[in-house]
Amino acid sequence: MRIIGCDFHPSFQQIAMVDTETGEQTERRIAREEAAEFYRGLSGSVRVGMEASGNTLWFERLLAELGHELWLGDAGRVRAMEVRKQKTDRRDAELLLRLMIQERFPRLWIPSQEQRDLRQLLVHRHKLVGMRRQVKNQLQHLALNQGVQQKHKLWTRAGRKLLEELPLEGWTARRREESLQMLDDLEGRIVPLDQAVKQAAEKDRVAGLLQTHPGVGPITALASYLGSAIYRLGSLKIDGVPSLVSNRMWLARGSRGASVHRGPISYGKLRVTLHDFGIKLWCFAFTP
Repeated sequence: MRIIGCDFHPSFQQIAMVDTETGEQTERRIAREEAAEFYRGLSGSVRVGMEASGNTLWFERLLAELGHELWLGDAGRVRAMEVRKQKTDRRDAELLLRLMIQERFPRLWIPSQEQRDLRQLLVHRHKLVGMRRQVKNQLQHLALNQGVQQKHKLWTRAGRKLLEELPLEGWTARRREESLQMLDDLEGRIVPLDQAVKQAAEKDRVAGLLQTHPGVGPITALASYLGSAIYRLGSLKIDGVPSLVSNRMWLARGSRGASVHRGPISYGKLRVTLHDFGIKLWCFAFTP
């Protein structure tokens, strides 16, 4: 078997490789254009270890097509295992290789291609909803400047008519018209995405069980399903979403730390962090 520690960069890779049968060691810098040819030339069992990062989907697909095994590691824990503070691409690749050989590699769960695609559905919808919110805030601001305070009623038929009849002139009137057009366009794009999310949540058993809890809809349930797996938080073994349905104690980890909640799940307790590269929902339940 060939074991490869790969320090991945968008334009190149620094690798440290060892053949466990012959003991031969290799260090090499591979350009982006040379990666496909290099990995296709490797015969036998190949295991590649790298830190989890963004913009790696093309590389993961390449390794999957070639039948090579990929390990993704927790970047923070990998760095913590290096004693020396001097950091170079070569040292990073050697560290990854050493951790894999010593069986200390902090391996992470890798989602399937189907799960990645569903994550893109949620991310795309999240971005469009954010754009719609910005447009609505602009229209609310225009109405308030004219002494009209309708709050959420501004988005009813009567509120829309009132907004269209405001006595605006010049560029302010044009801003209102184009904002309304953008709002209608965004609404038309978000509705089919909502339907797609609902259909995807209905097909999954775990997402269906999560929706039995008050306040948990298809979007939250599907995000929970996409984040489910078995993780380890320190030395404590924690199960993923399936345990959330039956356990009374669970832990949700957000971008600012972790907090423990007791009792049934509610919408307010579910904390979902959306990032540009996908969805990260850290939901865990303590095993008995």
